[in-house]
Amino acid sequence: MSTHTIYESWCNASVMREAERAELLALKGDSIALEERFGRGLEFGTAGLRGVVGMGLSRMNIFTVRQATTAFGRVILEDNPQAAELCLCFDCRLSSQELARETAAVLAGQGITVRMFLEPRPTPQLSFAIRHMGTAAGINITASHNPKDYNGYKAYWRTGAQLDSDLADRVAAHMSAIDPLDCAPKTTFAQACKDGLITFLGKDMDTAFKAACLGCVIDKSAIQSSMDMKIVYTPFHGVGGSILPDVLHDAGFRDVFCVPEQIEPDGTFPTLESPNPEEPEGFALAIAHAREQGADIIIGTDPDADRVAAVVRGEHGVWTPLTGNQMGGLLTHYIIEARKRMGTLPEKAALVQTIVSGGLSKAVAAASDIEVCETFTGFRFMAEAVEALASQGKTYLLAWEEAIGYMTGEHVRDKDGIAIGLLIAEMAAYYHARGKTLWAVLAELWRAHGAFAERTVSVPLPGAEGAAEMRKVMGCMRALPPKTISGTAVVRALDYRKGEALSLRTQERATLSMKGMNVLTYALADDSVFIVRPSGTEPKIKVYIHVKAESPASAAALADRYAAEAAETLRLWGHQEEYIGE
Repeated sequence: MSTHTIYESWCNASVMREAERAELLALKGDSIALEERFGRGLEFGTAGLRGVVGMGLSRMNIFTVRQATTAFGRVILEDNPQAAELCLCFDCRLSSQELARETAAVLAGQGITVRMFLEPRPTPQLSFAIRHMGTAAGINITASHNPKDYNGYKAYWRTGAQLDSDLADRVAAHMSAIDPLDCAPKTTFAQACKDGLITFLGKDMDTAFKAACLGCVIDKSAIQSSMDMKIVYTPFHGVGGSILPDVLHDAGFRDVFCVPEQIEPDGTFPTLESPNPEEPEGFALAIAHAREQGADIIIGTDPDADRVAAVVRGEHGVWTPLTGNQMGGLLTHYIIEARKRMGTLPEKAALVQTIVSGGLSKAVAAASDIEVCETFTGFRFMAEAVEALASQGKTYLLAWEEAIGYMTGEHVRDKDGIAIGLLIAEMAAYYHARGKTLWAVLAELWRAHGAFAERTVSVPLPGAEGAAEMRKVMGCMRALPPKTISGTAVVRALDYRKGEALSLRTQERATLSMKGMNVLTYALADDSVFIVRPSGTEPKIKVYIHVKAESPASAAALADRYAAEAAETLRLWGHQEEYIGE
């Protein structure tokens, strides 16, 4: 069916409301806009759906959400033919509650009982609720840290983790056979509530989740010794403000100051260019507030509170954001040392992190003979690794990724900005009582294990031409591994799609323990690592650069040099098919 025909069918559909029809009619004659909205649909993957809110196959709207929910409901019923139950959550995005109600109605119409949060709640609380109640699956209507015009649909399985590839493929297969204009709910939201197919989760679930997060405290005396430590917290206009301040207070922190301009949930994110705590600019108001209060640390969570970041007093007292890799190293060190101190370090302990995350945590773990288990990017892989470790009688201490996502404990199987926010505060309190900032501790770790620095470079490749360019670049890199990168010799090339490692010195090949993902890694002669992969959610190639040097300054300079030349390196690989080195 042509793009124009699909567009006309949407315009003329009887299920279309007037405002929705008006949005569609405004596109008439704009061939570029029509192709962008109707030339392809939203793709359902292991992270569910993510897209701009609006009318069209490639947009988040009640029709595409109905389509995805009908498909997901079928998969749930295939595996749970009797008494299927699902937990449903939504965040502060402007369309989230409406889309959540539509989702609930579709599921109820399929005979699936929905346990729904009454108000916006954090994504980790959904993961907790699934595990706590033993439901078959879960859904959260959220776009996490994406810009304000986005929304999304995160799908979870009974473990509390996001769907694996097989489950996601099954949902996608069902979606392909479903007309989004012809899958309206078989019951209304109100009627399903009356029939008991939709019930609501109240304060009891908040209480249980808070208790689970408090159970992640390792050393209560660390908090007691620094109860006067001043914490500034911002939820970035998201849902974390409903939970984390209470958790911090209940843990014993007396001076928790919330950024007043950002504490209320607001999907327009009025004080932020981007609601992403990875971007330091978002902490401007928090830093100003911290100066007024004389605070010791700033903690921020993204809109659905699954990611968490911190800003600390750095050199000369300057407020300095910690990167995800720096926090990963600090948390690894603190958890190991605190558990040793408390006598709770498991005999068979392990650290879980992604292959694109930094090296400091691995060095810290190695110094204590702690196993490091690496996974592909995505918390579903880390959740699988945690379960695999448990089956071997091993206990994970921390699972984390460089994109400020961390998990600890058994209460969730996804990123948890609430429990980790508390753990960051505990860690800061322990060192605060000893006259140290987290930046000072990081400097100590660099002196002990080497100075590590990381950079991530994104090379945008939009549209159909960009997609073709992306395939070409990855294909050339795979077929003709570079002999040098920015003048430094490549000693080993790892192809995670093939599951194969190649020594460029001896030409010997070895089998990797992981395979199946389009990721290429190059180990350089100076111990730097260059990792390349297409983004799973955006039209771009991401390059992860990891370096190690004798001092932080030299590590930063080396990482900056590689980062500055990363795009040109990709250009050479993608445009000169015979290119194999400089």
